[in-house]
Amino acid sequence: MKLTYRDRIILLVVIVLAILAIGFFALIKPRINDIKDNDAKLSAVKTEWEGIEAEINKIPGLQDKIMEVYDDSIELCADFEPGMEQGFELDQYMQKYVDECNVIIDKMEASNVSEKTLDFYYLETELVKGSMFESADINGGYQAGYEKKNKTDLALSERTEESVPAQQYGIQVRGSKSEIWKFMQRIADIDKAVIIKEVDIVDYYFGMDPNEERELTWSTPDENGVSVPTNALNEDEGYSICTFVVDLYYVYAPEKPDID
Repeated sequence: MKLTYRDRIILLVVIVLAILAIGFFALIKPRINDIKDNDAKLSAVKTEWEGIEAEINKIPGLQDKIMEVYDDSIELCADFEPGMEQGFELDQYMQKYVDECNVIIDKMEASNVSEKTLDFYYLETELVKGSMFESADINGGYQAGYEKKNKTDLALSERTEESVPAQQYGIQVRGSKSEIWKFMQRIADIDKAVIIKEVDIVDYYFGMDPNEERELTWSTPDENGVSVPTNALNEDEGYSICTFVVDLYYVYAPEKPDID
């Protein structure tokens, strides 16, 4: 069959279109699908990156918060004495107060560090209830008022007591009333977690006969600040023996966090 020129042109056009169609379905369409898949993956990666970037942006604020907690912890630790693991270290620490107050040590015992329960101080109160209370507390106001007034004590009573490192210092000293009072006050003035647990004065009259109306006169303090009675009838007048038991509590300060 002999094709005319027009027929050959039409056939050529059909062949070209067929080739283009085959190429589209064989090559181009799979690529389009790949592009669509890659777009979806790119979108997922972008979403993931945005989440990571958001977390990264939080880091400076998180670092500031960590350091804020650390600084607060260090400030709280300042209320406690640095730990003295051995008894002799505690004795050396307390010696300056003995020297300052001019009391004479008769006996002394300083313990090593051990774990001790640190109690909470709170007022134990009890709301007396009964049929009259229940009848009167129609709206719950009495109960609510009691809980509001005592909320701090109620909260402390429910807290778990903590165990912390501690030492105990027991000392028996001899001194005048002013010297013993000064020594006790100096211990009380220690701005740390130091608690006077026990004070026992042997003679509250400090050697004087309570039935006699006689007062002691004291000398001018010497270069060490020591005064002595000038009209004492014996060496015991003006002096007494006193025993102190003192607890010292410690904490371990946290290390500075490595957040760089």
